[in-house]
Amino acid sequence: MIPLIILLLTGCGNSKYKINISGQVLNNSLMEIYAYSEKEKVYSMFTNIEYQVDKKNKISLGEALEKKIITLEDIYTQMEVTHALNDGGSVAFKYTAKNNDKKLSNQDFILVICDSLEDNGGIKNIYIGNDEKLIEYCSI
Repeated sequence: MIPLIILLLTGCGNSKYKINISGQVLNNSLMEIYAYSEKEKVYSMFTNIEYQVDKKNKISLGEALEKKIITLEDIYTQMEVTHALNDGGSVAFKYTAKNNDKKLSNQDFILVICDSLEDNGGIKNIYIGNDEKLIEYCSI
């Protein structure tokens, strides 16, 4: 699986949660928040996703990814698998803030990691949102 998002716990011990999510893109569309490469991009249904660096400072999730402050593995290990496709390895994860005392995020969200084989489209994008149907983007 493609490593993307690492939550460093240093400096964040005093914050209530590490990922602050707000706003929603109109018409449930997606906006690109970071590009690892031409074929590997992170898209969001939310207009604002920030990473809590310390008690006072936040940066955009895209910047946190670019600076390698967070990785995908540390985020999805705190989430529950909801769907998996038989396409090479695409998986959808769900985070429920209430059940986890908001340790990772201030609200519920879905994280979809597309990892389809070339025969299945070769899609490697990552999607963040609030709709479990985001997994369908892995098989377009």
